Amino acid sequence: MRYLGLSIWSFLFFLNVNAQTDKAKIVIGIVVDQMRYDYIPKFWDDYSDDGFKKLVSNGAFCVNTNYDYKPTYTAPGHASIFTGTGPNHHGIVGNSWYSRKDSSQVYCVSEKNKDGSYFYSPKRLQSQTIGDMVRLSNGFKGKAFGVALKDRSAILPCGKSANAAYWFDGDSGKWISSDYYKGQNESLMDSFNQRQNINQYINHDWNLSLPIENYAESIEDKNDYEGNLTKNGKNYFPYSIQGAFKEVGYDILKTIPQGNQMTADFAIALIDEEKLGEDEFLDFLSISFSATDYIGHRFGVNSKEIQDCYIKLDQTIASMIKSFDSKFGKENYLLFLTSDHGAVENPNYLKHHNIEAGFIDDKLLKKGLENALQQKFGGENWILKFTNMNIYFNLETVNKSSYSKSEIYSFTKTYCENQPGIFQAFAPEFDQANNQIEQICMRGYHPKNSGELILIEEPNWIDYSKTGSTHGSPYNYDTHVPLIFYGTQIRAQKVNESVYVKDIAPTICTILSLSFPNLTTGKAIEKVCK
Repeated sequence: MRYLGLSIWSFLFFLNVNAQTDKAKIVIGIVVDQMRYDYIPKFWDDYSDDGFKKLVSNGAFCVNTNYDYKPTYTAPGHASIFTGTGPNHHGIVGNSWYSRKDSSQVYCVSEKNKDGSYFYSPKRLQSQTIGDMVRLSNGFKGKAFGVALKDRSAILPCGKSANAAYWFDGDSGKWISSDYYKGQNESLMDSFNQRQNINQYINHDWNLSLPIENYAESIEDKNDYEGNLTKNGKNYFPYSIQGAFKEVGYDILKTIPQGNQMTADFAIALIDEEKLGEDEFLDFLSISFSATDYIGHRFGVNSKEIQDCYIKLDQTIASMIKSFDSKFGKENYLLFLTSDHGAVENPNYLKHHNIEAGFIDDKLLKKGLENALQQKFGGENWILKFTNMNIYFNLETVNKSSYSKSEIYSFTKTYCENQPGIFQAFAPEFDQANNQIEQICMRGYHPKNSGELILIEEPNWIDYSKTGSTHGSPYNYDTHVPLIFYGTQIRAQKVNESVYVKDIAPTICTILSLSFPNLTTGKAIEKVCK
């Protein structure tokens, strides 16, 4: 019995020690804006051993991760990652949308003051996030922060109870926050925003990291499918950043890889200043790399600029992992990396290679539809807004008409489906979601924030400029994103099963023994949680 008691005591001691060493001090969510899944295998040979490769080789790599809704934009993506649900529940149906309450287009992270002015906050987000659940789990003794070049990418992930969100203001060339947050750190901002510190990121040109022969995965550098770095600039290497700075100011940092490095540096400074991960209370930090999206929009999926951007980001991530290992210990932080959406190849590039693609003229479509409705039903001002491929009807005109709403919507659907680039028009109020595309639309539809009619574009058709690229569709190039879990209680494995972005939040919460955000509809990924 003496030996049995000793064995039990030893076993319990081992469990206690193991639990202590495997306990996360901080959860870190990294979002790489507009990162397609294939950027990992496509640029694999260019990556170092300590960045993306380290996460893939030592983490749980979910290779079949998709968004299950349309619209695939930045704000809905960030909201979905951290809430564990889609726009139909969390309410973020675009970066902006038409508000019937305000009778105007509203921004996803804007809030109106009593005097009519606006400030930034997460008020329009209708769900809790991982950041909120971390704070709730320890009586708000732990901290939650968000960092990104984009305001929406900093604000939405960390939730309504966050200590602060920080983003980069291109007009002033400073990292800023909002008066919404009571925990914003003025000392951190004052220190980091010293002019000589910010200027270090624009004091050297943007050159290729490797000899140009190493960029075989991308198309020729000088071509007609890419936009210019600035209005008066060019679209091929090398780029004079000082020259671009003189034209557009500090906003240039959003469209060059140095913007990602600055984001990482600010995040590390925040960790140090706030002493994150240093006490017994779990902390939360979201870091979103926004420059990848600006560069993707400007130059496109197949550009040397996007390839070089990811080569440089790999070095940035490697440096961050090294810092996290040093600060927290390799087993004492839980990290995940994913993206808010993908992107499509430039339609003109696809057409050049005999792949069907094209451009949707939204202004022409709206004008033609308005004229058609007036000719068919009389009246005027039928369409209030056409945005995010959503049609918002003037319901006053609709209700005054002698025709039924179903007749009006049916006519509108038929008209739109006969326009170039429109695959289908879907009216959630009347139509049953009978196929996968329609179900994807329903998961992106919010009855208070979405339009009455959702237009589904043909594959490879975009409502965008003739150069660069964009996103927003329900198709694989926009929905398929990377997902890697790394750190505390994560074993190295490749997960081939289909998972969804909404599964990230419940997976993180399961590993950390946290309650799920209140509107979560995703499921914990069983293989990752084992």
